[in-house]
Amino acid sequence: MILLALCIVLFSWTTLFAFMNVSGESMSPALRPGDKVLIFRWAYGLRMPGRGSAVVTWGKIKIGQVVAMERAGALTVKRVLAAPGDGVTVAHGRLLSAGAAMIPAEDQIESLSGLKVVPPDRLLVVGDRGSESFDSRHYGLVPLSALRGRILRVWPARLKPHAL
Repeated sequence: MILLALCIVLFSWTTLFAFMNVSGESMSPALRPGDKVLIFRWAYGLRMPGRGSAVVTWGKIKIGQVVAMERAGALTVKRVLAAPGDGVTVAHGRLLSAGAAMIPAEDQIESLSGLKVVPPDRLLVVGDRGSESFDSRHYGLVPLSALRGRILRVWPARLKPHAL
C-alpha cells in the first residue's frame, strides 16, 4: 500500500507539476532571480510528450496569467497580454490588447506590425519589466504548442510563498 501511494505521488509530481528557478529579471517585480515557481503542466490540457501537440484541451488562457513556455530549448516565464482571438492595436506608441492591457510599444514592434487579432494557435506574451524584457515584441507571437503550463505558486528567495 505504501508503495502504491509513493508511485501515485511520484507520478503526480513528475507529470502534473514542475519546478523552475527564476534566473532573469524580465518578470520583476512579480518574479525575481532566485525565486522558485511551481508550474501546473496540465492547466490548459494534455499534450503529447516531446511534441507539444495537444491531445485534449481544457482551461482557458486568460489575459494576465503567468505561463511557462519553451523558447530556444529552455523554459521561460512571461505574462499573457493577448490570448487566441483577442484584438490587438498599436496606438500612440502603446500596445493595446482587448482594449485594456497597455504596454509601451517602443521600437521593437516590427514583429507585431499588421496584427489585428491573435490567431487561434498563438499567444502574445510580455515580461513585467516593459522595454527591458525580451518578449513577443521582439520574437513575435508564441505558438500554443510551446506552452508548458501555468504558474501556480511562487517561493521568493527570501519570503513566504504566494500565489501569482
